[in-house]
Amino acid sequence: MPNSLHDSITIVQGAIVCADSAIRGAVTIGAGTVVHPQCQIIAERGPITIGENNIIAECTRIINRSEEPLVIGHYNTLEVASGNYNVIEARGRVLAGTTLGDFCVITPACSTLANEHVPDKTVIYGEAQDRRLQTEDYKSQLAVYIKHLKYLQDMLPRYNHLRKSTI
Repeated sequence: MPNSLHDSITIVQGAIVCADSAIRGAVTIGAGTVVHPQCQIIAERGPITIGENNIIAECTRIINRSEEPLVIGHYNTLEVASGNYNVIEARGRVLAGTTLGDFCVITPACSTLANEHVPDKTVIYGEAQDRRLQTEDYKSQLAVYIKHLKYLQDMLPRYNHLRKSTI
């Protein structure tokens, strides 16, 4: 249920959104996306659109303080606060104005730079925030992701109250 007169929350049928997540502002959550408990999705100034089949892990904070739309594509794993098929691990950060390409990985406690364009298949890792391009085939990574997503879509409704789809 919206928290204020300015909330416009759209949850597409097939999304799994736990009721104790905090969602405020103009937010759209796509089909198949899983939003764990204790997440915050806050559109302070501009809208947030989350695509299909994303996994948004517990305690992730997604905040749009810009008037520009914040768009998260499809098949992303957000384990923190994205392009498509990205993995942002625990305490990873995508700073304001950053654009992620596809198949990027931000490892634990690593960060992009503000206003950075991160090319496709980039891995940001290590204390020095080093960058390299992935050379491995991503198809096996995608297969594991699909299994993980299906598992969450089955298990979360068993143990959590869910928000109802709005469309």
